[in-house]
Amino acid sequence: MVNFTHHRYDAIRRVGHGGFPSNHTAVVSSVMWFLVLAKEWRVAGLAMAVLMICVFDATGLRREVGRHAAALNRVTGSRLREIMGHSGLDIAGGLVVGFGIALAYWSVGGRP
Repeated sequence: MVNFTHHRYDAIRRVGHGGFPSNHTAVVSSVMWFLVLAKEWRVAGLAMAVLMICVFDATGLRREVGRHAAALNRVTGSRLREIMGHSGLDIAGGLVVGFGIALAYWSVGGRP
């Protein structure tokens, strides 16, 4: 929805490859935040480990893939997707959205 608001019909091409907020971070962090709210500490710790892997992938590996795609496009004239990975602001936005989702679910009586 956020991508559609910013990019209109070009949003379909952009889904899942970067932008604000990070959808992957929002989904994984919502599970972690919910487990923290439920005081399920052991499982929340595992969820935090998965979240850290997700963030590392989004900010490191996939961002480098986007940079490589941009370089290959310049050299070869290809049309590879260059919008890959996330910035720190994208990740922070995903964490905030994830917390909001968890808090909303918790506030309507959701339980683990």
